[in-house]
Amino acid sequence: MNKTLRQWLILSCLMIAFSGCVPVPVSTVPLHPREERPVALESPEAEHFGTFSSPAFDATGSLLAVYDSGSNRIKIFRSSDLTPVYSLKPTRWPRRLSFSPGGHFLIIEAHEGWIDDLLKKKSDETRPSSPHVGIDSPEAIKDAIQRVEVWDLQNGQTISNLSCDAVVTRQPEGGWLWARKWAIKPGYRSSPLLEAHFSTDETEFSALCWNGVQQRWHGRTWVRLKDIPPPPFWDSLIGFTPARWIAGNDSTGRSYDGRIAILRIREKSFGFSTIYLWNQNTVELRQLPGECGSRLQPIYALSRDGNRLVAVCNKGLGYAIRVWSLDSGKEITLKDAEFGFKEGLPAITGGGVALSPDGKHLAVALLGHMEALLPNILLVPAGIDRSDLRLWNVDEGKEILAMPIDDLVGSTNYFGGVDLAFSPDNAMLVVSGRRLHIYHLIDLVPSSR
Repeated sequence: MNKTLRQWLILSCLMIAFSGCVPVPVSTVPLHPREERPVALESPEAEHFGTFSSPAFDATGSLLAVYDSGSNRIKIFRSSDLTPVYSLKPTRWPRRLSFSPGGHFLIIEAHEGWIDDLLKKKSDETRPSSPHVGIDSPEAIKDAIQRVEVWDLQNGQTISNLSCDAVVTRQPEGGWLWARKWAIKPGYRSSPLLEAHFSTDETEFSALCWNGVQQRWHGRTWVRLKDIPPPPFWDSLIGFTPARWIAGNDSTGRSYDGRIAILRIREKSFGFSTIYLWNQNTVELRQLPGECGSRLQPIYALSRDGNRLVAVCNKGLGYAIRVWSLDSGKEITLKDAEFGFKEGLPAITGGGVALSPDGKHLAVALLGHMEALLPNILLVPAGIDRSDLRLWNVDEGKEILAMPIDDLVGSTNYFGGVDLAFSPDNAMLVVSGRRLHIYHLIDLVPSSR
């Protein structure tokens, strides 16, 4: 910094100080009141600045599975006291965890291979030794295939690399592929896996593929069974949609009884997605009503009984949270559930929305909610933000609690945030981020006693 500029800065600071124009908060949103609530159970922080994500209770609510990115392990705790019970290093980065109905298996749905490789930052020894790679070589094709891993909790064994047979390969385009920088647009081997589950008696394992086929395996021998072909509407709905535009990194939802499946489809190479509800008992397909039903973010949740669906959609510069009754097909009005610039533009991540199993309560993690701006002498505003857990009574359509969760936020990107899950008996809510917090619902909503 030269002498003249330094003198100018010093003079500016002195003028501001003597004139009394010190930096003061400038409110950009109404200060939403927050209340503290007692935490029933709290874990230590995740290792190596990691976060806990993808929480899932078993059918009894006695076990809680979660992914710890700091140790790169899936951990299963006893929900009554957060005592560790099982631990496993997954083959790939998990996007969703779920228990089988009897609790004998944990299903690990993984992100695409290339995302997993990117996040794990493979060592230089795994990279091609040549300074660049030929366009026709296998290394020029990135693995964008989604897989599922099944962990048998009775014997500790795992079944890995279950994926869909239908694979779409797109060739690289032009020139050379550099080892450390993409000099061309890479090719992809794509095969989205929409969801995976066990039958009620755990004798059969099924995976729903992007081409509508339900691939099936015997749940004990893992012999491949006869697959179920796609429903009649599938070709007309998906036929024009390449594999890369369906699902992406998003998990397809499914009601606990298997009756309702949620298909989130981006029908063009850009723009928003539309949710379709597939009733597998009647082979019926329908869209959500209203504008919000076709401006959706990959953020939604289904109540355990399959009767209510919550989704986050784009509205103006921000987001709107909407709830639908699937029995009536009508939207349920929620108050104070739109978050644009005036409301602080909070981030809402994929796991940050949860409906209680009975559909009565909605929990949402609002992250980085801008509360104020601080002007300074350089005229570059510095933001003050906060993160809230908001709870709504869906039956009444009103917010009943705003609670601070600032200490749980590690990041707010696609792979981070604060994830939520209710226990099957509606008694507990787990809030997972840098730590695990378990709340009793009676402490959050005293009227629920």
